[in-house]
Amino acid sequence: MDLESKFYVARSSDGLALNTIRQQGVTITIKGPRQMGKSSLLIRIMNTARTGERQKKVVFLDFQFFDRAALADDDLFYRRFCQWLSLKLRIPDQTAEWWEMYGSMGNPLTCTFYVQDYLLPEVDGPVVLAMDEVESTFGSPFRTDFFAMLRGWHNSRATDPIWKQLDLALVAS
Repeated sequence: MDLESKFYVARSSDGLALNTIRQQGVTITIKGPRQMGKSSLLIRIMNTARTGERQKKVVFLDFQFFDRAALADDDLFYRRFCQWLSLKLRIPDQTAEWWEMYGSMGNPLTCTFYVQDYLLPEVDGPVVLAMDEVESTFGSPFRTDFFAMLRGWHNSRATDPIWKQLDLALVAS
């Protein structure tokens, strides 16, 4: 729903989410039934991140755009995920090179190195990775590995300062 829509009904938890995104190095998970305003709240979170004092760069990925082939094949999914991130950040795509160098280490680790050692240093500032419809991956064979990777990114903030540069916002039904 558009930011200016008079039909959006703000909930008490909206303020918590909007205040949280003003901080650095946060993870926000929005869960609920379909058609309850989760995506509309995500749009408000993204707007707050962009226009707040930190003026974060926002990357929005709607997982509905992953086709069945990508959701069935972990290698294809992780490569497309990284390619999409590169495209959205307007950074040259180097997924082929990274998978050539690190692919034998597994897709979650190669994806992690790609984000940690290539994308985040190139951006050189705070980034919000806003992911909508992540439940699209729930039926995939790699769902456990994907969400473990995101948890790993969240936990890495405690030991590696580059990860404090990345905020995560996930929406799932």
